[in-house]
Amino acid sequence: MIYLDNSATTFFKPPQVAEAMTAYMQNSGGNPGRGGHFLSLRAGEVIYGCREAIADLIGAQPEEIVLTPSATIALNIAIKGVVGAKDHVILTGYEHNSVLRPVHKTCAYSVCRDPAHARKLLRKNTRLFIVNHASNVNGYIQDLEGYKALAKQAGIPILVDASQTAGHLPIRVSGIDLLACAGHKGLFGPQGTGFLYVRKGIRINSLFEGGTGFMSEQAEQPSLLPEGLESGTLNGVGFAGLAAGIAFAKAQLANGVEQNLTSALKQGLAAIPHVTLYSPVFEPTAPAVAFNIRNTDCVTFADYLSEKYQICVRSGLHCAPLAHKSMGTLDTGAVRASVSVFNTLSEVEKFLNIVDSAPLFSV
Repeated sequence: MIYLDNSATTFFKPPQVAEAMTAYMQNSGGNPGRGGHFLSLRAGEVIYGCREAIADLIGAQPEEIVLTPSATIALNIAIKGVVGAKDHVILTGYEHNSVLRPVHKTCAYSVCRDPAHARKLLRKNTRLFIVNHASNVNGYIQDLEGYKALAKQAGIPILVDASQTAGHLPIRVSGIDLLACAGHKGLFGPQGTGFLYVRKGIRINSLFEGGTGFMSEQAEQPSLLPEGLESGTLNGVGFAGLAAGIAFAKAQLANGVEQNLTSALKQGLAAIPHVTLYSPVFEPTAPAVAFNIRNTDCVTFADYLSEKYQICVRSGLHCAPLAHKSMGTLDTGAVRASVSVFNTLSEVEKFLNIVDSAPLFSV
């Protein structure tokens, strides 16, 4: 079996992730922030340790880290907590549906190609820029510095979706107001984890209300962050695993394994005559590589790889129709192969040989 669907979720996790989760269940299973007994306090220490790990990873403070069940929830909190029905948002042509759909439901929006185009789309009621740091479809890394400069000049907050870059590229939140991320992708945490960075001073309305463990006498939701945006019991066992995954991911950032595997994958696919590659070949990208086989349906080809060779890739629109529109593949979709540090060069070479020799399936 060759697992090449890491942009959806990293399947192979470092053993310390499971070890941390088991230790939490056995030793720290109290409800964090919901009691003064030792098990509750232990659980709270694990939660705070995860905040510290995330903050250290992105150059923030622990109190600026809101823990969430996913990047989707984090993005919804950020979008619906900042903008309203009379506002306007500018987003890029590579956003995931976890951005497009809540924006579409909430307010008016425009889709830009780059920072220069975004400048032309500014309105008096533009309330937020949203930028996908790197595409989940073809790995294309956007001009984040350009968008940050524009946001600062325009005096408009910027929200960054770092789901496909955290753990793959160094990220610092200087110049960023809000940053959402999944925990189960490049950070090697378990599914059901994510976070939202909220810069101090950013006013954000709560999307959910409920128990926060403090100010319980008030009917109003506390505004104090991060707990004011974290109503309900947190996924302590998941965040124990995420902290361990982040420690592993940080140690991998400088070794170049993913970059080398991704480059080999892109260059190998570009050399196959019947392959159309949609990822930049010689530019740095996130480890997501999109392609199609000539005259072959992408879903049919992905099924062929799974059934005949037990190779796991993803096909279709990848919950990102804006990205496919930008790539010109909205009508066809694409096959996506994505590596992690647990893949090997021999696996990439085997995959390329199979793609090169595979039969063509008429659309």
